[in-house]
Amino acid sequence: MTSIGDASRRKTAADDALLTPAERVKRALRLGDDDAEAFRRARGITRAAAEAELASRRRAGRLASRVAGTG
Repeated sequence: MTSIGDASRRKTAADDALLTPAERVKRALRLGDDDAEAFRRARGITRAAAEAELASRRRAGRLASRVAGTG
């Protein structure tokens, strides 16, 4: 017996397999834009402020590279 989630994942995977690489990239970028917009709305801030905050969070999560001599 399969769950609804299993069936949904199989259908999504089958649908994704029909997309060209360019369509997959376009879809991924659109999903990222949708998430950024949800972040902006949830905080009631401008798009520029949301982009700055998200960029700051990405930088804060990075580790310094020992190879580059900064770590």
